[in-house]
Amino acid sequence: MPPFPAHGSYLSSPKSSPGDQLENAVLNITCDADYHLVGERTVTCISDWWSDDMPECLPFCKAGKKSWVVGCDSGASQCVITPSNLPSLGHRTLSQNQNCGTVGPITDRIIAGGYQAVLYDAPWHAGLYTKATMPYMQICGGTLIARDVVVTAAHCFSTDGSTPSAANYAIAVGKIYRPWNNDHDKQAQKSDVKEIRIPPRYLGSVGNFQDDIALVIVAKKFDYTEAVTPACVSFDRKFDEEQLQEGKYGKVFGWGLTGENAKSSQVLLVADVPYVDIRKCIKESPVSFRTSITSDKFCAGYTNGTAVCRGDSGGGLMFSKMVKGKERFFLRGIVSTSPSTENACNIFAWAAFTHILKHEGFLKTVVGSKEEAPVPVDVVHTPVSSGGQLRPV
Repeated sequence: MPPFPAHGSYLSSPKSSPGDQLENAVLNITCDADYHLVGERTVTCISDWWSDDMPECLPFCKAGKKSWVVGCDSGASQCVITPSNLPSLGHRTLSQNQNCGTVGPITDRIIAGGYQAVLYDAPWHAGLYTKATMPYMQICGGTLIARDVVVTAAHCFSTDGSTPSAANYAIAVGKIYRPWNNDHDKQAQKSDVKEIRIPPRYLGSVGNFQDDIALVIVAKKFDYTEAVTPACVSFDRKFDEEQLQEGKYGKVFGWGLTGENAKSSQVLLVADVPYVDIRKCIKESPVSFRTSITSDKFCAGYTNGTAVCRGDSGGGLMFSKMVKGKERFFLRGIVSTSPSTENACNIFAWAAFTHILKHEGFLKTVVGSKEEAPVPVDVVHTPVSSGGQLRPV
């Protein structure tokens, strides 16, 4: 049996004490006065398998009236703030929303080689639209991570590192149909873009699309509904490694091209794609593409005709996990680059995804400072490099 948690204890069934050896046991954990339980109150062991990690007992914060500026030598240790609508401190996660990453039932129908999504399959998926045409035209995907923040790819706005104008773009969520205006999108929400933030080291094609990530702040906050909920975002490295390994499949959504020489899909598609070992991806990808598999990328996909294509750029690659009996989807990657062909889409190649974990600091500069802190066709910007060998998806 495990030791008691610091500042707490447990009662076990059958009755036992720390250090005892039992094949099966159920622990009910409690904390001392002035300490709050963080984690599952009940933990079960079945044949050396534990249902959850042991919870922690953290002190309540003694938050008096303080200055906004606190010296490093007087900072508070990890503690818990009440009431419950405030996020607890110390967690390596953005998604504190209780409904983050949750979906409705998945359908069985036919991104190239994918199947058609229904309304509640991807409530975090966003469409990025350019105002260069009337009506607005969808150019990229994105992922909602807070009421007013969508994460997407930097190359959706610029392939040379130039600063885009937020006034030229709009965002829509809760949509299944690609057109900006579609009567069937009953629960769609739309907003102009207030601000676009791109890492200062992003140089576009010159830098092989390193740091291909952008945060879009919308002018009007979205309301959370069954059709609009944020993705879960976690920066726990062990959890990240658990989800990003060979044999694990993620889901990617988009209105991109449906195959070689094809047009963009008019309805949202979803594809289940496997994670690909980075060494295998580098070794077996076209030589001209290898330079785009930068240090902040990982690979996923097939080489059999199921692929992300132009128009899918910026969309999120999501991996699921059962959390407290509920399936939740965590954002792990952003559709970035793939090998190009003479056609618009190479459906026989893996794609490179910007690794969310590598950009923890950048994401937290925007979202981490917010009260809600997130838990849980043709494309305008799709130029090919001068050699015709590397392109954004």
